[in-house]
Amino acid sequence: MRAARPLVALLVAGATLAPVASAQRRPSPPRVRTFAEWEVACDAARRCEALGVADEEGIAVGGWLWMARDGAPDAPLRMVLGTGLDALPAHTALRLVALDARGVMVSEATVRARRDTLPGDTVARDRDAAATALDTGTVRWLVDVARTATVLRVHQVQGGATVARVSLAGARATFLAVDEAQRRLGTVTALVRRGTAPARTIPPVPALPVVRLAPRPDAAALAPIDSATAARWAAAVRRAQRASADDCDIGEGVGIAYPVVAEPLDAARALLLLPCTAGAYNLNVQLW
Repeated sequence: MRAARPLVALLVAGATLAPVASAQRRPSPPRVRTFAEWEVACDAARRCEALGVADEEGIAVGGWLWMARDGAPDAPLRMVLGTGLDALPAHTALRLVALDARGVMVSEATVRARRDTLPGDTVARDRDAAATALDTGTVRWLVDVARTATVLRVHQVQGGATVARVSLAGARATFLAVDEAQRRLGTVTALVRRGTAPARTIPPVPALPVVRLAPRPDAAALAPIDSATAARWAAAVRRAQRASADDCDIGEGVGIAYPVVAEPLDAARALLLLPCTAGAYNLNVQLW
């Protein structure tokens, strides 16, 4: 059983753009890529975020490693370590141990625990969660050990209790995907395939698309969409997704019936909220 990941794509169809320079491309939704126990996605401004979680052996302990980097040539890499749902006193000394596939230690480092938050992330703001932003030296250490290590184990220095176990399987491929998306390969700023090209050779971040707000419809003049119609549209979307190997279906094992919601935008268009994945306490939807 794999640990749940809060990193999901929100797919929006039919965005209307204002007239802009002809060189600007129509934006596409970010694609979430999965590498073993890691997921990564990059936006139109080449900002990338990734999340690594516990492997099967570490589910009982918990833990996660979040990273983000903006697309600007000189943007730093940020990492935050989450030590599961066990609150730790501030400034607790933590020993980070990187292990290879045989369980042999590759390297180790020490950090001080503290409570930090991730932008827009509720897991890191949980009152019982301990999230620690890693310093630049530890970030570089983690990037380097991910070349050979497959697991990051986190212990309290005082007493030795294990407070997190994060899989590094897929971390190197994730870092490479970020380098590729941000055009950093072969430059001094690359995480994996570092070269000698200066940061100024990285293309500038593209201008963000301009979205034109549609006139607000008169809700009173729009007929509501009945549940049978919404269900019929949802079935059509799911059939198309299965044909394209992009399936979004909660399935029968959840035990809760999540309704499909459709809201009219105007006389010819509607917004469809399609339940996609569900966990013990959350629901992710796609917008069509």
